[in-house]
Amino acid sequence: VQLVRDFYPRAGIFRAERTGSEARRNGDRMMKRDRQALRRARRPENAPASLRESGVTLMEMMIVFVVLGLMISISFPATVTYRSQMAVQHAADEFVTSVSLARAYALRFGTTAELHVDDVAEKFWVEVDTTMGGSGVKDTIGLPVDLTDVLVDLASSESMFCFDSRGLTGSGAGCATSTAKLVFTHTDRKDSVAVTPLGKVLRQ
Repeated sequence: VQLVRDFYPRAGIFRAERTGSEARRNGDRMMKRDRQALRRARRPENAPASLRESGVTLMEMMIVFVVLGLMISISFPATVTYRSQMAVQHAADEFVTSVSLARAYALRFGTTAELHVDDVAEKFWVEVDTTMGGSGVKDTIGLPVDLTDVLVDLASSESMFCFDSRGLTGSGAGCATSTAKLVFTHTDRKDSVAVTPLGKVLRQ
């Protein structure tokens, strides 16, 4: 009886150990199969068709280059025109700013301010006598505006505009006495500015 009692518990332990070993072996076999399936899937010949054919053919590259060339040929003229228009507008804006600067200094110092225009050198600048006693020595206000930097041509009917202490155009020697016109040109784009005898600036 004691032997039977000792045998059955040991048999149960043996069966439990056997069952655990079989589960581990089954798990090892499943992991091995999974690794083999993963290796087969990584082989190029077993890859999905969408991955095997993901390369770019020569014909596709040629089509892309042709489309890019057409887009550039269409947009380039518009880009050049836009840059030309912006260049002449910027030049005209700079001249209008210089007129306002000359009038402001004439009012501030109670003297005549001169706006010089050199259409040969493509420049314009403001000169004012800023001394308290009015010594007659004129200083250049700021830096001359050089239109050669933006490739803009300047044509002006007058070479100097004068503004008196009231901010109106003066009538000194060499000063413009009638409406003067300036034309700014870049390639085929133009912008014009007119200065009236009252010192008013008109964009044309």
